[in-house]
Amino acid sequence: MGTLKGDRHAGLVVKHLEMRPLTPVILAALLFLPAAGLTGEPGVVIIDAETKGGAKVGSVLKTLKSNLSDLAVPVFVEETAKLPPAFADQVALARQAARRHSAGKVLWLNPAQDQVFMYVAEPGGDRVLVRTVEAKNDAERAEAIAIIARNFVSARLDLAAPVSPSAPHGAPQERLHLRWGYAAEFFGPESPSPNGLFSALSFDLSEQWSIHAGGRLMERAEASRGGVAVGVRRYPVEAGVGWAKRLGVWRLGVEAGGVLEVLAGEPEGPAGANGARYVWGGRAAFVGGREIGRSSELFMELGALVFFDTAVYPADLPAGSDPVLSSWRVRPMVKLGLDLGIF
Repeated sequence: MGTLKGDRHAGLVVKHLEMRPLTPVILAALLFLPAAGLTGEPGVVIIDAETKGGAKVGSVLKTLKSNLSDLAVPVFVEETAKLPPAFADQVALARQAARRHSAGKVLWLNPAQDQVFMYVAEPGGDRVLVRTVEAKNDAERAEAIAIIARNFVSARLDLAAPVSPSAPHGAPQERLHLRWGYAAEFFGPESPSPNGLFSALSFDLSEQWSIHAGGRLMERAEASRGGVAVGVRRYPVEAGVGWAKRLGVWRLGVEAGGVLEVLAGEPEGPAGANGARYVWGGRAAFVGGREIGRSSELFMELGALVFFDTAVYPADLPAGSDPVLSSWRVRPMVKLGLDLGIF
């Protein structure tokens, strides 16, 4: 996480003043910051968090437009129900907004402390700048807010290095992810054998859509009946597509795809399982995750596998005989793991 420090380049020293009744004024003003012409500079995102009241004052908007109209940098607005209470979560929210808009800076407010923040994404590490506001009346307060916003937006634009449209400065764009962790998937009534490990690669097609492929290494399923013992090792592989929506540091979505399970039988008795079998099926799951770093996430999946066929061991039992070991056609599945952005 970046360090918190004052902006020494802005040239404005502002002191703290009680202004809680005017919190909606600040939020409404920042919501309507105008977007300047696109010149290749990284954009700026304004996070608009709802507060009680919701009043909008035209004088603040007019002042901001006047102060920002000549800046050649695109400005975007993101609305959210409320800011996370923890500062680290606010920074994570700003980082996500920067990624979505390929922006280098993100502005937001902390109404409880009358502070204006700016997140700056830099190759050497992120950082956050902060300012408080002082004013004698509404007009002075609007002007102070506009000056802070302008100084934050224009700070060090003259030092920005040329960038290509495909790789904007300061906007991390990890699209390939490595997923790994614990998987629980229940095999059958005689031997549920749920435990295992999984790993997968995921590639982001867009902000919301992704594709993935991977496999699992499950524990051995084994059972015995009438002097016959059977052991089977399972190697499921799967691929599919996912859709997700980010809500600040949280991610909620769904995934669907196909699965092929390779069953390697191990003879352990006179009628033990021999050779490999293959069963096909589909997979669907709900996914929830929480960002824990610049490009990492803890996530959980709840879903099920539905197979077109079942596996029965031994396969040469007389009609009506109970199998020694068999698989369920529908199997519940849970995954707990870590998602790491690669590049």
